[in-house]
Amino acid sequence: MKALVKTFLFLFLFQSFCSFAMAMEARFQAAATVDGEFFTLGDIALLSPASNDLAARLIYRSPSPGKTMTYNTGEIRSYLEQTDEDFKGLTWVGAETVKVTREGITITAEKIARIINQYLEKNRQNTHINNIHMEFSFTRSPKSFVLPKGKVSCRIIPSDTTLYRSQSFNLMFSVDGKVEKNISIRGKLKAVAPIAVAAADVPRGTILTGNEIQVVAMELDRLRDPCFKPQGLLGQKVLRNLRKGEPIEKSMVDFPPMVKRGELITIEAGNGGLKVTATGIAKSNGQEGDTIRVKNSGSGKEVVCKVVGPGQVAVEF
Repeated sequence: MKALVKTFLFLFLFQSFCSFAMAMEARFQAAATVDGEFFTLGDIALLSPASNDLAARLIYRSPSPGKTMTYNTGEIRSYLEQTDEDFKGLTWVGAETVKVTREGITITAEKIARIINQYLEKNRQNTHINNIHMEFSFTRSPKSFVLPKGKVSCRIIPSDTTLYRSQSFNLMFSVDGKVEKNISIRGKLKAVAPIAVAAADVPRGTILTGNEIQVVAMELDRLRDPCFKPQGLLGQKVLRNLRKGEPIEKSMVDFPPMVKRGELITIEAGNGGLKVTATGIAKSNGQEGDTIRVKNSGSGKEVVCKVVGPGQVAVEF
């Protein structure tokens, strides 16, 4: 009877041991796809039964986004057993090597073109030019690259403060707020807008009326300073002969200065929603958009301002 009890007890303990041993199995996979900066044991092996603690153990740094690297599973096993006692009880089976591929977000040339053109469309109102259309194309198509998985944002810096004159853009890509890629893209920015042109041959010295001016949509890349507001030309004197259809640039017309030297003018300064004004004395003549020096009447200091209207200038921050 005692022998029979011992036999059953042995069988019970043996089965329990076998069950425990099977519970500690880690089966390496031949290939795995990850998306984080580091990969875990659970990314590359199946644990039976599942163990969140063991599966979460970090192994190595993942490959670069979009890349694949091959790892020796024997070396991984040795590393884990040497650094953590919990892994010495596992049964290791499966592939001898594992190919780990890191997922990412591919940024193609087509995607870059869309980003730039969306930026141009969003910011065209800031040019203060009515009905301007801008479209960017590459001088040379950029190579694709891969960013890590996450929320992607892109900051764009044009090469010229006058947006439609920009021929290159700096793009700074961030993922989850961290800068991952900074590239410079060169190309051609095609900008088309309605501008004033001569409706007929106009002799030098002519005082412009509506009969000598018409509005035509033209490309702006070869024009230095076109007139986007034809009404501003009325009553002004032409400084040289104009041919029919020729764009009327500001240098061709004798505009009276919006701000005159020695004139008492209004200085505007703003930052966000706050705007303050002061009075000052212009140190030189200036047309709209010109940068001039102005002496603040209150402080006596000179500041650099931009002419924004008749008798008005703005301090730029």
